[in-house]
Amino acid sequence: MSDNINKDKDQLNKQENNPVLVNKLENVINEPINIDAQELAEIEAIQAAIEASDDPIDDIETAAGETSDGGRSVVVDVSRDGKEILAISDFKTATFALNSITNDLTDTNTLFISSVDTSIPSTDTEDTAGTTLSAQFTDNFVSGVTYTTSSGLTGTTGDTSTAGEFKYNAGDTIVFTIGDVIIGQFSADA
Repeated sequence: MSDNINKDKDQLNKQENNPVLVNKLENVINEPINIDAQELAEIEAIQAAIEASDDPIDDIETAAGETSDGGRSVVVDVSRDGKEILAISDFKTATFALNSITNDLTDTNTLFISSVDTSIPSTDTEDTAGTTLSAQFTDNFVSGVTYTTSSGLTGTTGDTSTAGEFKYNAGDTIVFTIGDVIIGQFSADA
């Protein structure tokens, strides 16, 4: 076999060896190997333990997760359900719970005035602006809610002996709070 690159030299000629390299290689192979007797005994003890199916390696304690199996590998089973690929292994892990649900708060308590004391002693309209009126929540159990009016009246619903009752003046803006939270605000047009 010949080609133009190698100038028609036959490529199947007998291989030529460099005698210097061959000598060095033979010296490396023929060098005696000196192994310490103690090291040799340790190697033989490990080989004997492996042949006896003993585990010569101490179990390694992991920083997280379950205990180690001594460094052995485990086959990972991959199953396909048509939606995604799930990799399953025997190694149990845990994670921090992440709750990404956004809470939407809806106020279902609406303020209803069931009765307004409209009996005003005077028929003069100028006097009605200074008259204190009272009202009551529809649900009588709404006592203990703090209220403040724009005319300066303050109190707690139900503190007048009638459950859920509060006081206001005609034209007041009434603000109901629990602590620092405003739960309702409306204008009292008498």
